[in-house]
Amino acid sequence: MALTVGGNGDSLAGLAAVDAVLSVNRHVAATWEAFDQAEQENLIRLATLALELDYRGKLKGKKADPAQKRLFPRSNLTDEEGNLLDEDTVPQGVDVAVAYYVIPLMGDADLTQDDETRNLSRLRVEGAVDLHFRKGAGQGGPPRMSARAMSPFVRIGVPIPPPSAETEKLFSSDNFPVDRGKS
Repeated sequence: MALTVGGNGDSLAGLAAVDAVLSVNRHVAATWEAFDQAEQENLIRLATLALELDYRGKLKGKKADPAQKRLFPRSNLTDEEGNLLDEDTVPQGVDVAVAYYVIPLMGDADLTQDDETRNLSRLRVEGAVDLHFRKGAGQGGPPRMSARAMSPFVRIGVPIPPPSAETEKLFSSDNFPVDRGKS
């Protein structure tokens, strides 16, 4: 089924937009390109769901149409410079956020700095493994680049949300059993 974008679509970002973001990231481009189009579209749908679970109730403005199923487009929404955004379209930046939500869903989150291994401060191997993580490691939350892309749309004073229980379940490898030829 073709990916539909917008307030009543099944995604907040189109395949071309997500592809544009991920294809220039040397850490994830090959993994992204290994998926066929249907798999990529499903990853985008799941990423949209995860983003919406994390940001529900935390965004500026209101849904452009109260009956729409997606959080965007929104009315009374401005960009970083205070310019009023078109309430008929999903603003640029949301597609970037969706793209960065896709990365952990691909099963290769270790290829980016947006996973818990970025908190590793020391590794010593002498028969046994001794791991030490920086203070605050493993606290979770949206992928860091997604949080940056979404920041213009989050209400002032609202902290970047921790992942919801639903998002944690969504990012579980048990919920995304795709065989990409890895053994």
